[in-house]
Amino acid sequence: MVEGHQYQLQFHVQNIAPIERLRVTFYKVNTTGEQTDLGTQQNSKDNIKAPVNGTYTLDFTPSRDDDGAQLWCSAMLDLGPEGPQPPPVMKSDNLNITVHYKPQITMSHGCFSMSITEGDTLSLNCSAKGNPSPSYDWLLPQAAPNTTEERSVVTITNMAKSHSGEYTCIAINPLGNSTCTVNVEVTGETDG
Repeated sequence: MVEGHQYQLQFHVQNIAPIERLRVTFYKVNTTGEQTDLGTQQNSKDNIKAPVNGTYTLDFTPSRDDDGAQLWCSAMLDLGPEGPQPPPVMKSDNLNITVHYKPQITMSHGCFSMSITEGDTLSLNCSAKGNPSPSYDWLLPQAAPNTTEERSVVTITNMAKSHSGEYTCIAINPLGNSTCTVNVEVTGETDG
């Protein structure tokens, strides 16, 4: 599934009578085991005593928090006090869902400005969460030598004043990208 896109879940029941006594409930169980009721539906057909088939649907729009969750539904035939107690319930198989979503950069300080002393080592970590996992690209000031880029981290040793400027990280996957720019000012030991 793709984050923000709407999907229609369908639950088919066969040979149920009386169908107006059938309640179908859709559920979601997240990765921590918390169960959420997504909605209950009941057929409004009256006085149909012969067994019939029914289809119940639910529109579902996943978010990135739904990645790894399970969806399922149950059908309960409530025949009232004269019927079996507890009422019979049938449960569907669990549907394991994977949600694809564009990257979101999770830098601890966000996009910011910073000062670093000349001669020190600059290390910026621009990790992002996305599904599929993002790749990374860095846009650096032209004068930035001695650069090591390893996925989400860029490291520059022996910083010089000429290395001042904007360091932009771009996290990319097929669903989009996210950028973050850190403005770096290199100061001399006597500057401040």
